[in-house]
Amino acid sequence: DMYPYFDKYLDTDYLSELVERIEYVMNLMNDAYCRDISNKVRWQQRTKRATGEYIGAFACYGYKKSDKDIHRLEPDEPAAEIVKMIYWLRLSGMSAENIAIVLNHGQIKSPYQYKQASGSRYRSGFAEKEGLWTPQTVRRILSNEMYTGVMIQGKNRKISYKLDKRIPLPEEQWAKVENILPVIIPKWVYDVVESL
Repeated sequence: DMYPYFDKYLDTDYLSELVERIEYVMNLMNDAYCRDISNKVRWQQRTKRATGEYIGAFACYGYKKSDKDIHRLEPDEPAAEIVKMIYWLRLSGMSAENIAIVLNHGQIKSPYQYKQASGSRYRSGFAEKEGLWTPQTVRRILSNEMYTGVMIQGKNRKISYKLDKRIPLPEEQWAKVENILPVIIPKWVYDVVESL
């Protein structure tokens, strides 16, 4: 052999082991890159939440994303009127169960139906049978502090950049920014309803 040194590179076992080592190093580099990107995205989202910029895919019922700035929410007037009606019915002493009955008898679209009718690709785990109003839907609206002008985000987080699973966070870790949203429900009304 003229070049005995290169014989080992032609050995298939050696080449296979070399490829495995290269793949291992490439996987480590790729994982580090993914972790770095995930941390940067998480930091950017935290910054936007802290300044009151909305980063969710869909606005909560009663609000819509602004046409001028998708990171700002503005009242969705037809839905906001229904939110006001729900609060006033509760203030008058009506239960969540009876409010749901009133809304269904009045053929008022539930939040799910409303978003679907507006052409939204909204999907929810809360989509009740046939999209009707339920007491749980009414209670979620009655307990949503955002209607008082407080932007609330970051109620849960992903456990890892590798997994889609999310875990709920304690309320003290939520991102809350006061007086950033247009008020749909005065704070005193919200507080009275919360105490009922």
